[in-house]
Amino acid sequence: MPRIWCVDDTLAVLLEAVAEGRALWLSVADAISVLLGGNAGEIGFSLFGTLLGGGSPLSTR
Repeated sequence: MPRIWCVDDTLAVLLEAVAEGRALWLSVADAISVLLGGNAGEIGFSLFGTLLGGGSPLSTR
């Protein structure tokens, strides 16, 4: 578990740090879901195109 160093012990600073950490985590989670969604769509397109046409739909020729 990571260690947290508290330099200022006021409650307002601690609450602001927790809020900032939660916002950062939500941003990371949103980015991961967008990347996974895009990759899942590409994989589905490739599989569906291969089943229908027999070749890879993303090939250059």
